[in-house]
Amino acid sequence: MAFSHVFAPPVPGFSFENSTRNILLENALGEGRTSAPKPLKTGTTIAGVVCKDGVVLGADTRATSSEVVADKMCAKIHYIAPNIYCCGAGTAADTAKTTDLLSSNLTIFSMNSGRNPRVVMAANILQNMLFRYHGEIGAYLILGGVDCTGSHLYKVGPYGDMGEVPYLAMGSGDLAAMGVLEDRFKPRMEQGEAKTLVRDAIHAGVMSDLGSGNNIDICVITSKGVDYIRPYQESEYKDNRQRNRALPLDSRAGNLSEDCSRRARHHISPIMALSDVSGFSSFSGFGKHRQAQLVDRPNHYSFGAKSQEFAVPVGVDPSNFLKSCSCEDGISIDMNHGTTTLAFKFRHGVIVAVDSRASAGSYIASKEANKVIEINPYLLGTMSGSAADCQYWERLLAKECRLYKLRNKQRISVSAASKLLSNMMLGYRGMGLSMGSMICGWDKKGPGLYYVDDQGTRLSGRMFSTGCGNSYAYGVVDSGYHEDMTVEEAYELGRRGIAHATHRDAYSGGVVNLYHMKEDGWIKVCKEDVSELIHRYRKGMF
Repeated sequence: MAFSHVFAPPVPGFSFENSTRNILLENALGEGRTSAPKPLKTGTTIAGVVCKDGVVLGADTRATSSEVVADKMCAKIHYIAPNIYCCGAGTAADTAKTTDLLSSNLTIFSMNSGRNPRVVMAANILQNMLFRYHGEIGAYLILGGVDCTGSHLYKVGPYGDMGEVPYLAMGSGDLAAMGVLEDRFKPRMEQGEAKTLVRDAIHAGVMSDLGSGNNIDICVITSKGVDYIRPYQESEYKDNRQRNRALPLDSRAGNLSEDCSRRARHHISPIMALSDVSGFSSFSGFGKHRQAQLVDRPNHYSFGAKSQEFAVPVGVDPSNFLKSCSCEDGISIDMNHGTTTLAFKFRHGVIVAVDSRASAGSYIASKEANKVIEINPYLLGTMSGSAADCQYWERLLAKECRLYKLRNKQRISVSAASKLLSNMMLGYRGMGLSMGSMICGWDKKGPGLYYVDDQGTRLSGRMFSTGCGNSYAYGVVDSGYHEDMTVEEAYELGRRGIAHATHRDAYSGGVVNLYHMKEDGWIKVCKEDVSELIHRYRKGMF
């Protein structure tokens, strides 16, 4: 069978194939013939830490279905590739299916290329898979691994938001676990110290959360291999009932050898099956099959990751669906988020300054989120709105800019890049996206600055600020901006604008990331804590 038949090419855009079924269900609910299913509460505590030699992942083993403990030995650390593992929280079926699809895709990639995949590649595929369903797939994932570029730990949320972090905890017990991690984490920890830290973080979640419990599993990933310890720490409340009578030594030895054979077959059989499906006879056939198999080339409107599709009711109109969920009797979805981004042109280029606080309602999800997307050495994009939307669409924009350069042997202009992003947004106008971005760069015409939002609006100007703190940033920059500023004056104005915005806006904070776009490309000027800047500028604040 040809490789192109293994995975059907993805359908561009959002999927509405279940809309007829949804209408029938809504009519049945309205007439009282049936009742809507209630979501089950689930519980989990997972954590991950980057250490000096690799990555340490940990998870508890309790799987719950509302008040019932469904499984005491649930494996929440999933195999993705020989150098990549993933912890899953949320719905067990969703996390298992998502990680299985990712693992099969990366296995085919390894068979094509003869090498292990990079961690960022796995994170990007996960983002593509989950972004398509906008939260319908209940998978909260911590992805960790080691590749040729070093050790990496990524957070991937159910809406497709993604970020690289040095440590992280997720699940219903994440508050207690994050308290332990933030108190004791330090860069370049020894492996033994990192294992102890992850274990203590999981234990804190277990002791503070009714949905987490039983044993603790640990997975250590290094460049030398993987050590999956299951269980690393057993529950204090053991079941001492004797289920099997003691076997003679010879029988135990025979069972052990059979078990080892079964394990060996378990690890070999998926590769053999994929070889049969993909048309491979052995690993020696990589070179001659490679060109014939890379036939799927989706355009920039496709969400596909060359993976199978989930059948979920995404609804006819996502924006109306979100409004319907905010009624008094329904589930209230709080879409609050906050940020402050700022960019302005002057004689020596473009200054871009952003804060780093990523919030989910009233909870600070990340304190060091990089809200500047480095599209290429001469283009930058900023993020405000939904992190998943901004990351996904600007990453697709980066791909299109790279393809343009390969086809035309020259860089794309800032105007054309912003027009591409605007066209993408126009295709999904009113579909529930949340994005306000500034595209800035340097081309043959000099420095360029454009604003693009989720409605397809595209504006060219000398100064823009987005996010819930933009009014405070505008006030500062308007009072100090002039075309003939020196470079140091522009740096100071950008820092001051973000610092004042974080002082007045509760949803902005963290650090100030400052970039300077020059004729020979952008440079990152500084990364300064806003609390220190506020004390530096306190004369005009207090």
